[in-house]
Amino acid sequence: MAAGRDGRAVEPWSRSARTIGHGECRAAEYRQFSNVIGDNLVTNNGVASYDNLVQGNYFAGNGLAGVTFHAHVIASGQFEDLSGNQVIGNVFGQNNLDGDGLDYPPCPPTDLVMTGILVYSGGTPVTVTVAGNHIEDNAIGIWLSQAVAASGLASNTFSNVTTPISANN
Repeated sequence: MAAGRDGRAVEPWSRSARTIGHGECRAAEYRQFSNVIGDNLVTNNGVASYDNLVQGNYFAGNGLAGVTFHAHVIASGQFEDLSGNQVIGNVFGQNNLDGDGLDYPPCPPTDLVMTGILVYSGGTPVTVTVAGNHIEDNAIGIWLSQAVAASGLASNTFSNVTTPISANN
């Protein structure tokens, strides 16, 4: 883990160190922030960091949710920062094909069904915007853990989604 803003730990943005869209991979610093990630076809990958805009993309066929943010439980007094991320105007097909055990152990929560968007925090308060997206053919459209406050939820649309919004997991 590397220090992010306010001295909090930030997870390396991509385990595969591949740059996506207009973002910039700073592999030596293990941080990604204040980037625009847009107009891409994203498969078999994911992004995790803070103050980013994910806009105008199509996500389908991914092992985790199409957009997955994890703020994991880490050492006492250290927090991962996901606040300020915006997921706006994207289209999501079936994702989370491999299921997501999140922080295991301890379990729960887990998300083991097809899911479009997942925002998880092991306890650190996280504020995000999830707005104007279309999610289809998933069991859960948007999955949020208890520590996550999301704005814009009512502006998303859903087709063939069993549970459009699953909050307080």
